[in-house]
Amino acid sequence: MCYVCICPCYVLIKPQTMRNILLLLIILCSVTVSAQQFRRDKIALIEYSSLDKSSENYSKTFLYYKDGVAKVYHETEGVELSPLVAKEFSFVNYTDSICTVKAQLKDNKNIHYSFPIKNLYNFNLTDEYTDILGYKCRKATKVSFSNKIEVWYTTEAKVKGSPIPGYGLTEGLIMKISRNGNVVLCASAIKFLNKRKAKDIEYGDLGEKVNPKEEILNHI
Repeated sequence: MCYVCICPCYVLIKPQTMRNILLLLIILCSVTVSAQQFRRDKIALIEYSSLDKSSENYSKTFLYYKDGVAKVYHETEGVELSPLVAKEFSFVNYTDSICTVKAQLKDNKNIHYSFPIKNLYNFNLTDEYTDILGYKCRKATKVSFSNKIEVWYTTEAKVKGSPIPGYGLTEGLIMKISRNGNVVLCASAIKFLNKRKAKDIEYGDLGEKVNPKEEILNHI
């Protein structure tokens, strides 16, 4: 038995109850530390430019980071897309460790799927560094479905995320991605926002929940 002092008397608590209380306190402390970390993070909008060397299609990708969530969306310039092509949004929630992908299909129908992000931290770190937009970036590599993926990421920006979450995540912000040397996507601008004026990240109508990726193609 354990005695807990609650003046002016003592309360008798069973050992199992005490263990449960201690476990709850540990969980609460972990959540508090995580929340404090995200409050120290900055709020930013990162613009990426890409050049698909195989098709010469030029597109821009945007990553908006706020309160531990990174939202990724895409825009194209000079490319007429088919109305059957889904418009995709990705939401990486670092607090819940979940990535949610939403696709807007024809007739404004939405579908989505979610998966844990823990398995995305699988890059091999190297000792190579470079400078991108004034930030020191470290190179990391991996092989995914026979594709060689190379990323350059920084922890100096106090922002997290990747313009292509499905390729993998790091402990910081991925500034540049290369796939087999054919497709290069690189940060071209970072704009830090005032917390009082920054908009919250909203998922909107997620629509029907489906199985990852191939199910989206079946709904188009």
